[in-house]
Amino acid sequence: MLRRRNQEWEIAASHLPHPELGIHCDLSVLNQLLLSPETLFDGASDTKPQPARPLQRPGEEPPAVVVSPLRNSTGHLVGAIYGYRSLRQGNSRRGIRYLEAHWIELLAAAVTGGIVRLEREAEVDRRRVMLERAFVATLDNDPQKMIGETREATLLFADLRDFTRLSASLETNVVYELLAHVMDCLTAAVMDLDGLVIDYYGDGLAAMWNAPADQAEHAELACRAGLRMLETVPDVVADWAGVLGRELQIGIGVNTGVVHVGNAGSSRRMKYGPRGANVNLTSRVESATKAIGLPLIVTRSTAAKLSNRFAAHRVCRARLPGVDEPLDLFGVYLAAGGNQSTAWWPVYDEALRLFERGDVEQAAARLATIDPTASDIPTPFLAEHIQRELGQKRHRRSDDKAATTHGVITFTEK
Repeated sequence: MLRRRNQEWEIAASHLPHPELGIHCDLSVLNQLLLSPETLFDGASDTKPQPARPLQRPGEEPPAVVVSPLRNSTGHLVGAIYGYRSLRQGNSRRGIRYLEAHWIELLAAAVTGGIVRLEREAEVDRRRVMLERAFVATLDNDPQKMIGETREATLLFADLRDFTRLSASLETNVVYELLAHVMDCLTAAVMDLDGLVIDYYGDGLAAMWNAPADQAEHAELACRAGLRMLETVPDVVADWAGVLGRELQIGIGVNTGVVHVGNAGSSRRMKYGPRGANVNLTSRVESATKAIGLPLIVTRSTAAKLSNRFAAHRVCRARLPGVDEPLDLFGVYLAAGGNQSTAWWPVYDEALRLFERGDVEQAAARLATIDPTASDIPTPFLAEHIQRELGQKRHRRSDDKAATTHGVITFTEK
């Protein structure tokens, strides 16, 4: 294994099954990686690039060579895996076989993945140190903040879905390792968007923006962090595919409101964080994502603060457990990227308004026109409540976990 430093190649590690034959490293072969992104090897087809033949002592055959590049997170060449076969007396093999070259290529891909992960972890650590320094500096300049102050903040709660049931099928050490990996990814998303992790709870976390320091676009930062979390889930699933055998899902709730921030711990154990009704509300919004069928839900107070870089679509008017007044819930997407069902949201909105007016038959008919493959439209959720209203009109009983009154959907699960 070689690394490239200051435009030069140097050996970082080696494995010699036959040390008596010495170590081989041909710079002319390695330098071909500067021009080609592919794995190069002797014995390839004529359509593959061939490495330059190394120099050899008179009477010796040159060794057969395979070399595969190592790259960092930006795609730059930072090293190589270099393998060779000494063509000595008694060794009947000549050249590098395709499967051997492919094995080296897989090894290089694994090392490249490790390099990228270490770089990302280092960047997360760097951001965490910067945030901690800024946090400490803020408190040093104004110690009163630890005692407490009232200010607007955007809160985010994220939770791994059905993790209790999943963990029952896994060994304890695997559960902890998997959960640590998930929490690392969620934490990185928060810190990359300049958020403050308030706390970890079971299989989820809570984060906050606009405290202790002012952040003008705190609602957007929180929503971007939520979307970043959703982007990381497929990578986690891929890393654990051999263990999980199923998809991982997270629910994310975001809410903006006035909170009391300061010491949310005790006199013996200090912990900076928020308290107040909006903390409870954000937790309830996160819980509602499971019933609604969307992974990211925000309140109107958050949606109202988003710029045109985001698209916010109203999902329903809801009454959440422990919250006195009903409120509007929204799905949020980046406007530039859009979502696969953008064209169907106006249809959903029309059906929702008909439902809230009590025109449930028309609402059902309008909702039925939405493409059923549009998975990022909560059509099944609204259809369920429309059918419940129709059933109540026909004097049918319902034992479902949520009820509807005058277009307001009541959630009973916390």
